[in-house]
Amino acid sequence: MKKLKKELEFKQKKAGSNTILVLVACFIFLSVVRIFVANRLVDFSKKAYDLNLIEARLQSENQELDVVLSKKSSLSYITERAKDLGFTESPKVVFAKNNPAVAAKLP
Repeated sequence: MKKLKKELEFKQKKAGSNTILVLVACFIFLSVVRIFVANRLVDFSKKAYDLNLIEARLQSENQELDVVLSKKSSLSYITERAKDLGFTESPKVVFAKNNPAVAAKLP
């Protein structure tokens, strides 16, 4: 009878220590998972920050290009550029009236 009690106490102690080992293993596993997730979160945060910087730079460049485009498409710039290329303004415009079309003269 004493032997059975000792075996029962031994099994209970063993079961208790197994439970503690399982809990410690779960704690360690969850700690490792938490560290891994935190590390990945930092990586994604860095990538998001870098992408935001790139977006801001591209928006700034786009605004600068819009300014350049609006300057180069203005009439004053086009007029100045045409003068630089040797074009001149026509002092008077002549319209030809009562001239039949060339196609109307064909048989």
